[in-house]
Amino acid sequence: MIRKPAQIGCFLLLLIGFAACSTANSSIPANKDVKILLSTLPEQLLVGSGQFVIDVVDVDGQPLQGADVEVSLGMSSMTMNTQDGQAAEQGKGRYTRAVTLHAKGSYTLRIFVNRAGKTLKTQDFSLTVA
Repeated sequence: MIRKPAQIGCFLLLLIGFAACSTANSSIPANKDVKILLSTLPEQLLVGSGQFVIDVVDVDGQPLQGADVEVSLGMSSMTMNTQDGQAAEQGKGRYTRAVTLHAKGSYTLRIFVNRAGKTLKTQDFSLTVA
């Protein structure tokens, strides 16, 4: 099948338009780092139930909403028995995740902040359970 130049031109314009729309709708800040701030409830974690409170802000201090925040918690001395899962968005850049701590000791918490299929930040925290 032979295509006319006008058909090819229209097709190319259509492709360019789709590419421009998909780029324009991306709300991920270009070349901006994000900061992850962690607090816990209770402040001193104990064996039993606890909660991670994760605030995510950009470098200008503005809350990062609409992110997928995932956590992975494990004892520092063990490679198994990790607790992985999604943190729930609370609004204004705050995310929470309930956790059950089974033993006293040192834990490593890894937090992943993802948006639109891209990992914006991964950060590790060391925690002690009394």
